[in-house]
Amino acid sequence: MSRRKIFWCLLLPVVLSQSVFGNGTTDARSGFFLTLSGQNFSVEGDFDGERVLYHTDRSFFIPRVEKTSSFGIGFGYRTESGLWDAGISRSAQTNFFQDQEFRTSLYSVDLNGRAFLFKKAPIKPYLLLGISVPWMNVRDGAEFEGRTADAKYIGLALSAGAGIFIPLGPKLFISGGAVYRYLGFLYAWVRGKGKDIMDLQVSYDGPKWDNWLRARGVSLTFNIGFSF
Repeated sequence: MSRRKIFWCLLLPVVLSQSVFGNGTTDARSGFFLTLSGQNFSVEGDFDGERVLYHTDRSFFIPRVEKTSSFGIGFGYRTESGLWDAGISRSAQTNFFQDQEFRTSLYSVDLNGRAFLFKKAPIKPYLLLGISVPWMNVRDGAEFEGRTADAKYIGLALSAGAGIFIPLGPKLFISGGAVYRYLGFLYAWVRGKGKDIMDLQVSYDGPKWDNWLRARGVSLTFNIGFSF
């Protein structure tokens, strides 16, 4: 999905919500809130569509992942100094390994904190730090005992970025910015059999991969918040 479509999909609820939540004030209340979010993530790293990792009776085909767009929901709490939120997001797309197509789903459970740089400003710039647990499903992305199977990966991710927070009323706000994310996938499964990725091999009788499967990149994010 293009960035323009993401923008309009997220802007429409803002326009509709103004007629419900707006009452002439411009600052959102402190307290709990719910969020809808979207992001467009450009990916670099080990997911380049060129490598296969092995372990005795199983092999994992690592697809090429370059860009992905995701949507999510979450909740959080806002104070005068900033806010924190926790949420879950999902993206689905078609990726490639050499000439093969794979359907890939990427999920992420995120915990982020945002600190306002100017507490009294009507538009508040912020700095962001976050930690995530991502996991990826790749349909038919592995072989186990000579048969095709789905591959699953799980790991950890760190985020750092900056953006702006804009109150639109006592119960409504939007925010958006740029975030750098570093993901390291630590564990891989096929047919219920798991393996530490650092123990996988670069060929059947070759040396160990001896590293995480890494991905990194910059994402553009947009959030709509509804305070209780």
